[in-house]
Amino acid sequence: MKMERVDLNLLSVINRIISDYSDPTQHYLVIANYSFHYDELTNFAPVYFNDESIEEIQLTEDGLSCKFFFHNEKADDRFTIRIPYNQIGRISKCDDTDFIDEDVLFLNEQVMLENLSQMVRFFWD
Repeated sequence: MKMERVDLNLLSVINRIISDYSDPTQHYLVIANYSFHYDELTNFAPVYFNDESIEEIQLTEDGLSCKFFFHNEKADDRFTIRIPYNQIGRISKCDDTDFIDEDVLFLNEQVMLENLSQMVRFFWD
């Protein structure tokens, strides 16, 4: 099986997320096409990474597998999403949850433009 080429800057940013995710002061926002582990339907949306939301991150051959944990009053929700490397549009980091002073660590303009243009066509058609 031929392995897809992956941007080394992207991999270094992902490794930074993995090393920081247990630190409650570190907050990351990944904008990407992702799918739930049990579904092929993709969603283009931001995914919030911090110590309260992530239970496990695994690097795979073609992307990330992330197990999320959300606790609310009624239940503990756990779910896994898959994020292909080639579908990550933007990764930003902030020292607090409001993301006002965020630092953009990675940007794939092609992914962002493709998905934004699809969203515009969806709403205008």
